[in-house]
Amino acid sequence: MRTIKIVILVILILKNVISSAQNNKSNSADIIIPDLLISAKRVNTKLESNMSSYSISSSIIKSAGNTIDALRTVPGIIIHSKSNILLYGSECVININGKKLNISKEALADYLNSIPASSISRVEIISSPNAKHDAQGAGGIINIITKKESAYGLTSITNSSYQQHTTSRSNINSSLFYNRAKTSIFSNYSYNSGKYLSTLKTMREPKMIDYKNGNIFHMKQRSNMSDKIIGNWIQLGIERAPNHHYRYGLNLQVNNTDKNSIANMRSDIFDLNKFNNDTPPINTIITPSNTEIRQLRGSFNSYFNYISKRGATHNFYSDYISLDHKERVEISNSPIKHNGEISIFETQYNLQLPIDLKHSIELGAKYTDSHISYITKIDKLIKEDYKERVGALFFLYSAKLKNVNIEAGLRVEDSNREGTELFPSLNLSQKINNGKNSIYFTYGRRVNRPTYRDLSPFNYIWDKYTISLGNPNLKSEIINNLEFGLIFNNNIRISAFTTLSKDPILQIIEISDLNVATIYPKNYSNMIKSGMRLQANNINVASFWQCSLFASLYNSRYSWRSMEDKSKISVVTPMININNSFEIIHGIKGEVSGFYVGNMAFGQGVIKPHGSVSAAIAKSFMNNSLNIQLTVNDILQSNRQNLKLNLMSNSIKASTNQFNDHRSIGISITYRFKRGSEAAKNRASMDKEYLKRVNL
Repeated sequence: MRTIKIVILVILILKNVISSAQNNKSNSADIIIPDLLISAKRVNTKLESNMSSYSISSSIIKSAGNTIDALRTVPGIIIHSKSNILLYGSECVININGKKLNISKEALADYLNSIPASSISRVEIISSPNAKHDAQGAGGIINIITKKESAYGLTSITNSSYQQHTTSRSNINSSLFYNRAKTSIFSNYSYNSGKYLSTLKTMREPKMIDYKNGNIFHMKQRSNMSDKIIGNWIQLGIERAPNHHYRYGLNLQVNNTDKNSIANMRSDIFDLNKFNNDTPPINTIITPSNTEIRQLRGSFNSYFNYISKRGATHNFYSDYISLDHKERVEISNSPIKHNGEISIFETQYNLQLPIDLKHSIELGAKYTDSHISYITKIDKLIKEDYKERVGALFFLYSAKLKNVNIEAGLRVEDSNREGTELFPSLNLSQKINNGKNSIYFTYGRRVNRPTYRDLSPFNYIWDKYTISLGNPNLKSEIINNLEFGLIFNNNIRISAFTTLSKDPILQIIEISDLNVATIYPKNYSNMIKSGMRLQANNINVASFWQCSLFASLYNSRYSWRSMEDKSKISVVTPMININNSFEIIHGIKGEVSGFYVGNMAFGQGVIKPHGSVSAAIAKSFMNNSLNIQLTVNDILQSNRQNLKLNLMSNSIKASTNQFNDHRSIGISITYRFKRGSEAAKNRASMDKEYLKRVNL
């Protein structure tokens, strides 16, 4: 019944939105928007056939907190269990300025927690990447674009934010930009400190069998966890554009994170034959744990761009990334040490060659060399080495005819672990109704390769009854994505999509005869996901009110084999995200946003419905140099992610209930120092295409 009500509500809203859109004359051309200055008439979201772009800097709610907080507010993104970032319910790739972050999920979440949202310009959602993008990522790509000041002269921006939860979090960020006609220098520094609380409850029933005595048991577990994180992020860069043909630059980033996690797991065992809510447990086990993690990540990037007199564009870049990971885990006073070193070298060359005014081709080559060395010390030293080399070639043909756009490509990737694979892509679009609307079709083949953490066979012991480990026998997941849609007036999109996955990689939980739950990644048999999406952006409901709406309804079907038994799951998931921006009196801006996600399939489990409502208000002073924001997140404290598991073997039922402390009230103060010219000029005709490629 709830799903039916939601569908009816979406239809009514869509009816009003389309009516409003017919009169909406918003200009979607690229313009310079002053940071943190919000207007209900400003275009904050941009739609294309395979991409959605969301402005972070012009949203009060999105620009508060850190980057993880900002991603939670972007339609289609779900962050499950603190570190699992999903796009439309599937695994995805996270890029910063077009570069993939090749680190584990936990390290990625800690890294994004250290970057303030105030330093982010926008977030791009690429649902169907073409052949020039890496083939990795089942659900697509989330590309985070950091700010780049374009005003001439010296510009300095300082931001300080504070959030009060049950605990407190704070962030200080300072940016310095210096622009001249041929040279740009930029720097960014941020410091963040915060404490994150969560509670995890698990239940297994109806039977944990004691084969010796024949008793049947029921077990409840509760873990109270506290994560304290301190992070520093530094970015330095220089760029030169001596003329309209050349551009080159260097970029350095350093991130240091210290994390301390304390947890106490209480396991209560009950005799199921005598169990009720008042029955005391027949046995209780307390498992304390303390985890200390230190991470130092550095990356160095160089790039060169050249446009010939005939319009051919040459792009070359190289990256070197180094990550030093030190981890000490103490469970029940038994210490375990993990020391890891990750080094990644990546280089790429692209050539875009126009054939004539309507046709062009693009081709390129990329090479990535990854080396992961991991040493674990328990009773003895265990050393693991992972080497992965991926070479890629791609070809992309584009044609812009009278009313039809064609983009067809092929990417070839060769991996030392998986061999050679082909990844075709196709994007067709046709303008209708004199170019006001368009119809499109996209297809792409993707891959999801297991990470070194997925492949590591090392056992991580949570307590007497729970362990997790990797799976050295994992195969890569192959994904085929198809989407068909309509775009109205460049701000309303309706689409139908299907995703077919072979050997999808998901976590599986198995219960042994000794009642130990083992959690490990496994290739499921297949996954089929199909549904519809609606997106309506920048709709002027009134002169003071602008609204954006995202809604999706899709079905996910998984099948897998566990303990020689076959099982499957099928779930229909509704998703809604609504953002409202208001122009209040005397230059005061306001926002109210919220999201709702229904039952969502996640491997063996179903994530139960959850949602959130947030509000914010902002005011600028001193000719927009000073901006003050007040934000209230998760007002109803409803962003609770419960997971119901469908397990085979000895345990018939199991569930987890995890509560993360998202509700907070925060204040953010930004001061913008200005010198030189306020007018931002385009220094070269190649800037627009260049920024699409490099995004610095």
